[in-house]
Amino acid sequence: MVFVGTFHGSQEAVENGTAILHILGAVAAIFAGNGLSTVVARRASALGLPRLFTVISAGLGIAGLLSTALLAANIATGTAVIFDDGVWERGAVYALVAWQLFAATAVIIAAKRGALAVDRNRPA
Repeated sequence: MVFVGTFHGSQEAVENGTAILHILGAVAAIFAGNGLSTVVARRASALGLPRLFTVISAGLGIAGLLSTALLAANIATGTAVIFDDGVWERGAVYALVAWQLFAATAVIIAAKRGALAVDRNRPA
């Protein structure tokens, strides 16, 4: 995310060659964030999180990755696949931001209830 904020995706960035850094940062953040939500969904029960957490985490991750794939299709074909690029880009990013907020809330609530499975014998 540092690259996305530091190197803007503007016409000036295209002209001075820094737009690629914005793109690389965005791609890394989108794939890592949405991928993480699907990985965490598979481990949620081991952490003591409810089934609903698994379903929502997997759903948001898959939605974000699907949005990314449709954005890539738009770019590759040069035409809008159902929606323009901006819709798919926002879908990919908003899915990961929504998951981060959801996961943080779920973990805080579970911790307050004492419902998180924590191995106290494992060193930090």
